[in-house]
Amino acid sequence: MSSSEEDEERPCEQASASRDLPHGGGVRSVDVCGRQALLRLHGEPLFLSLFDAGWRVTAAGCVPEPGEQPYRCTLKGA
Repeated sequence: MSSSEEDEERPCEQASASRDLPHGGGVRSVDVCGRQALLRLHGEPLFLSLFDAGWRVTAAGCVPEPGEQPYRCTLKGA
């Protein structure tokens, strides 16, 4: 079983704690497009989506990628 499959079976707090994620920092900028947002922190970008219950992080631990895909993320959600 891959680590992402294992993470799907655990609560978010436990799954994210097992990853080596940076702690972010102060907010530099926010770009919102509909129900999606990119929050640029001093330490890393966070991707968010708007759900009925409010904004939720959908990807973290992201680094820029050259080419077609702009980021590779350690933690991804739905």
